[in-house]
Amino acid sequence: MLRPVAENVDWTACGDAADWGTARGQAVDALRGLIVGEGRVQEYRIEVDAVPGIVWPGLDDTGRVELAGIDDVIPVDRDQSHPWLL
Repeated sequence: MLRPVAENVDWTACGDAADWGTARGQAVDALRGLIVGEGRVQEYRIEVDAVPGIVWPGLDDTGRVELAGIDDVIPVDRDQSHPWLL
């Protein structure tokens, strides 16, 4: 995640998992928690097993951070192509 007072290489969270699905799920959950906790519209970067993702959440109609689509930032299947990986 990019922060105004930190280098772009400072990771906020990391972990290990036995398989892709578990690693992906834990990473997306951590990302969602970070976005909700900070409540800011800013760029967040995520990487699972060298598969990168970038999220820039918007605001919903009530002015809260919009979380729709966060689960789609990293493919469900490790070998599934993503539009930005083609």
